[in-house]
Formats: sequence, C-alpha cells, structure tokens
Amino acid sequence: MKRLIAAMIIALSMISLAAWLLYDLKNTKDELLGSLDLVYEAANTEDYERAAQLTDQFLERWNAEEDRLMMFVAHTHVDNVSTAASRLAALIKYRDIPDYMSQLRQVYQAIEHLWRAEAPSFDNML
Repeated sequence: MKRLIAAMIIALSMISLAAWLLYDLKNTKDELLGSLDLVYEAANTEDYERAAQLTDQFLERWNAEEDRLMMFVAHTHVDNVSTAASRLAALIKYRDIPDYMSQLRQVYQAIEHLWRAEAPSFDNML
C-alpha cells in the first residue's frame, strides 16, 4: 500500500510539473510574441528609432529566457530562435528594413514553432 501511495505521489508530481512548464512556456511565448508585435508596428510605421529600442528590449528578454528554456525545451528549437533573433539588431541599425521585416517574421515563426513542438497534441505524440 505504501508503494502505491508513493507511486501516486510521484505520478501526480510529474503531471503537475509538466502542466506548470507548459503554462510557463505558453506565457513566455505570448509575452515574446507581444513584444515582437510592438517591434513590427514600430518598424511598419517607419519609427525606426523606436523599433531599434524595442528590438534591444526584445533581445534582452530573449537572452534572459533562453537559458531557462534550454532546461526543458529541445535545444534545436531554442537555437533556431536565437539564430534568427541575433540578426535583428544589425539589420535595424543599418536600416536594412526589408530584411529586418523578413527576419522579424522568421523569429515570430520560430517562437510559434517552439510552442507547437512542445504543446501536448496528437501530432506531437505520434
């Protein structure tokens, strides 16, 4: 009986941890995508100084989250976001706007993919 109770406690702990990690990942994704939306709006309205500031803020936020995400998300997905995001600062600095907008979209898609790859879905379980 003690083993059954211990097994149930361990199972519930693992389920709770997994649920919390998914909740945290979803919140992180939403915050990062919201930040990218602000960057996109600033660049789209040709406010490049604000876009540069928001890009720096996004990169600081991403750098803070990157190490934490590496603990429980596949490294390749995190690296895809990091690689795409690393180009943003230089592109806005030198006002290469078409490439900057394209790179923003790549970062956005990489973050969305990060969530889709970790979300509990039928496709991920197969």
